[in-house]
Amino acid sequence: MSNPGKARQLEYFGQIAVDDGHRVITRACSTLQTKRLSMFRQIVELTKENLEENDIALEEVLADGGYSNVA
Repeated sequence: MSNPGKARQLEYFGQIAVDDGHRVITRACSTLQTKRLSMFRQIVELTKENLEENDIALEEVLADGGYSNVA
């Protein structure tokens, strides 16, 4: 990322998936800031896989408003 008057730098965007009912983090990952919108599908799929390995079904997905334009 580059901003006028500042040195170029890599910026990262962290994602976590949480079991809201039990308040447990079920998955975490990060990506470059420029690819953050594509992370929504990926974090859902990774979370689903993680839960299925433990015989737990993914029942509902809730997301922050920042994902409102991601299908």
